[in-house]
Amino acid sequence: MTTVGGFLVKLLGGVSAEQREGLSLDPGARQWEIPGRVDVAVFFKALPALLPDGATLFVEGKPSARVKEFLGAHAVEATAKIERGTGWPRQVVFHVAVDRDTMNGLAELAEEHAAPELADHIVVYRDNRVLLSWYDFVDDPIYLAGEVADEQVEEFCRALAVQATRRP
Repeated sequence: MTTVGGFLVKLLGGVSAEQREGLSLDPGARQWEIPGRVDVAVFFKALPALLPDGATLFVEGKPSARVKEFLGAHAVEATAKIERGTGWPRQVVFHVAVDRDTMNGLAELAEEHAAPELADHIVVYRDNRVLLSWYDFVDDPIYLAGEVADEQVEEFCRALAVQATRRP
């Protein structure tokens, strides 16, 4: 049975609460907080060295046609359902490998496009665990799982010219 709210979500082209559910960074676990106002191109270039091989970047947003084409061409099969950041309007999602070539391609696109043309929300996951979460891309802080080694976080932050803070 469809509820009135569910009917309106469907009618208006939104994402239902059930469809928005998925993996997210555990808010109760230790995390790193990194300022979000960073050079997005540098962020993408530095990402592969920060995270383990086999990590996947989840991108949600309203990307420009060129970004959408790039993400579609580099899409990989989703191995996890990630919590959606936006209920309305419905946004497109992509899953791409966090490898040097793909991230360098995104870095090039970041040089030519404003942040909203790239993504609204970014999540990196591996093995059913969220490792990095950057909702409200560029405006909000970047949250990183506490299990990422201190040395890797320090190197990543040096590249971004920011400092990370441990959150309990």
